[in-house]
Amino acid sequence: MRRPSLASFLRLPATTKALAVEAAAFLALARFLVVFVRLRRWRHRISTAQEHHAPVPALAWKVSWVVRRVADAVPFTAVCLQQAIAAQWMLRWRGIASQLTVGVRREAEASRTAAGRDPAQRLSYHAWLQVGGECVVGC
Repeated sequence: MRRPSLASFLRLPATTKALAVEAAAFLALARFLVVFVRLRRWRHRISTAQEHHAPVPALAWKVSWVVRRVADAVPFTAVCLQQAIAAQWMLRWRGIASQLTVGVRREAEASRTAAGRDPAQRLSYHAWLQVGGECVVGC
């Protein structure tokens, strides 16, 4: 995927530029949190809302788009968890409820033991953010 350029950033409307700067700051903070702070110390700060099916506000889609674009442009890897955390913080600041979910699954490896289970199976993690029951980040 092609990284967004400075020229494309400068062509954005001022409100979108402000969202992009905010997204970059929150992505960096989320990256620091995930990499350097133990999960048990911060997981309670990630809020979840009851899933309800309501129209997703246009602002939630805009935040989602900006977070994904900025995640491609920052000089560090911002994976799905950092993107979902940053978007949730941005939406919470704007009074939009969201639900952050982290899923885990075992990745099947080519070789299996006779018992049918490989103790060396790797776990695969994925995080996504939903608003009004619809996935907006990490879909």
